Amino acid sequence: MRRLLVFLLLLLSAAAYAGPSPERLKLSSQLVELMNIRAMSDSALQACKDPKNRVVTASSDYKANPNSFGGISPKSAYWPEVEAAYDRYEAITCASVNSEEFVAFWVRKLAEQSEADLRAAVGYWASPAGKRMQAAVLIAGEALQQFSIEKSRMPTEAARLRFSAELSQLRRKYEAHPR
Repeated sequence: MRRLLVFLLLLLSAAAYAGPSPERLKLSSQLVELMNIRAMSDSALQACKDPKNRVVTASSDYKANPNSFGGISPKSAYWPEVEAAYDRYEAITCASVNSEEFVAFWVRKLAEQSEADLRAAVGYWASPAGKRMQAAVLIAGEALQQFSIEKSRMPTEAARLRFSAELSQLRRKYEAHPR
């Protein structure tokens, strides 16, 4: 009896870690397609690549901490190269994820839902109301990106300036009393 109980517990544990069923994965893939997740991720990645959306720039970094540029300033002939380095940095960070990864993430996360809920969601998003809602979600998502960028620009700049001032203070403190 005890062996049977241990066997059943092991079997249930294995089933719990087996992941979503093929049917749930299929339904979650349909749902991701109906929700147009790829278009949302493409839009977000496009916004990431657009230089006018950057919260942190070479100029804002210089303003926050001019000493970190080793004497190069916006007036220097080398400044365009500093800006180009920032552009390369942004390109790398924006390229760190792609639409395929976004879509795969959504499929995996939605597949955690019950099959019944996935079927109901697929039914809704495939309906005329669901399609209208998805169009509204895409528009709202793009507006949200711009809102987020604008909303974070000033606090980010203020926070960077404060951090720079605190770091300068700590540097002076360290120089006076290294430990």
